[in-house]
Amino acid sequence: MKYGLCDLVGKYSWGWQITIGTCLMIDFGDPILKIKDPIEDDLSNDGEFSRLGSRRFVRAVGENTLLIPHHGWVVVSRFGKIDVGNRFDPKNLNNIILDLDGQKVKRYKEMDDFHLFEFDLDGKLMIKKSIEEGFSMLYNGNNYFRSLDFP
Repeated sequence: MKYGLCDLVGKYSWGWQITIGTCLMIDFGDPILKIKDPIEDDLSNDGEFSRLGSRRFVRAVGENTLLIPHHGWVVVSRFGKIDVGNRFDPKNLNNIILDLDGQKVKRYKEMDDFHLFEFDLDGKLMIKKSIEEGFSMLYNGNNYFRSLDFP
């Protein structure tokens, strides 16, 4: 099971989002609550508790989270295709991403130039292997990252 990507087969994809620029982040599997409690001794310079340090942060993450860099991916739905390495309509980007949100990974194949995920509602995700495209990271809920870059 190379790079742990085969482990995503049979899991639902959710939380598809564009992060910085055109980086793509996707959660897979059951949600896990990540909780960061307030820092009690987080004092600002004037002795007051800082606003951020006094907050509790709660968010859901998947059993696995995949982070794919700028220009390193292509998504296809029944209604269109986005290749972030080429010209595309930014308005269409969110619609295509939403088309794939909630789809279950049906098949994973490692191809010569990319990783291919096929989803149960006809969606596809291709992650390019080219070094120039940067590298992808697969995160599991236990704070472990695995780089998917290629020598």
